[in-house]
Amino acid sequence: MRRSQPNQTVARVCVAGVGSSGGLAINQLKQRGQHQVPCLSLQTDAVAFNSAAADHNLLLGDTLLRGSGTNGDPRLGAEAVKISRQALQQALNGAEILILVAGLGGGTGSGAAPLLAQLARHLGLLTIAVVTTPYPFETQTRKLTAAAGLRALQRHADTTLVLDNERLLKLHGGQLAAPAALHPAVSIVEDCLQTIGDFLCPNGILTVDIEDLRSIMSVGGQAFLARGQADGDDRAVKAAEQATISQQLGATVAEAQGVLVQVRGGSRLSLHEIEAAAAHIRQQMAANVEFAVGAVMDPELGDRLQVSLIATGLRRDSGPVARRAPAGLNPETSRQPGTDGQRTGRYSGPLSLGRLATY
Repeated sequence: MRRSQPNQTVARVCVAGVGSSGGLAINQLKQRGQHQVPCLSLQTDAVAFNSAAADHNLLLGDTLLRGSGTNGDPRLGAEAVKISRQALQQALNGAEILILVAGLGGGTGSGAAPLLAQLARHLGLLTIAVVTTPYPFETQTRKLTAAAGLRALQRHADTTLVLDNERLLKLHGGQLAAPAALHPAVSIVEDCLQTIGDFLCPNGILTVDIEDLRSIMSVGGQAFLARGQADGDDRAVKAAEQATISQQLGATVAEAQGVLVQVRGGSRLSLHEIEAAAAHIRQQMAANVEFAVGAVMDPELGDRLQVSLIATGLRRDSGPVARRAPAGLNPETSRQPGTDGQRTGRYSGPLSLGRLATY
């Protein structure tokens, strides 16, 4: 295993909310203040733009739309991104990871988000999309627009986490809070930020670098993020079991083409527990699936142990997901894991536990 350097810097993460729903998520993320990351609010409507609480707000396609929005037309949302391409490049300058948040069904979320993902990947950013789909009582037009937007987004984002509002409504027995309450994407984004931050933490027990993340997340398709927590006897296995199923997506880790596991525990966290959690998840996965494990100590957890899992490469519509090279790499010439004799934090097959940190 390669050892992490004590002075290694973590990747720079940016969160961008696209459209009114994405903007609402950003506003709530900033209000909650749990993660100090730069946030962008990208709007086509002047009202949503003026109510944005992000660090950087951008009115897309102003010369075309004049702040009047897209009126539900995704073609205008896409055109707005093309017009504002230079400003978007400047806003993303210096970032290495983009978490893109949008509600699908409207013109800005469904039209602008795929083009933003395409631009981000062109710039070499690891691009993770977190999107919501329409409720069952919304119009058929919005549902069709959302479906088309999701297909386009999955062509360009490295991975996409989909929050199906229709499924969530059924899971909660119709008791979901009104849209004015916490946006459903906010908790997922917060969990994603913590999990990625833990992976890249230079002082972690086991670290996974951004290229490991990129390799496992660049398979395309959909993904889910799940978390389990337990204490007492066999806490590692119990927490790992909770994390293997996504109720939001109705998927399991067995369907994934790539899996990232992060173990977080108090001062009693041991390498044996880390391996037990990882092994429990690994045995439920298909053969030759890329897999990486990181671990970090958090004294605030006390006797509790937490397992977070990101499963990638899921396909919920038709056929398997074809693995693709990360942005900027030629799939014919890029180095494959393990071909140079080095052990990395990613692998297909035997269990690998990231990089053992030095102190």
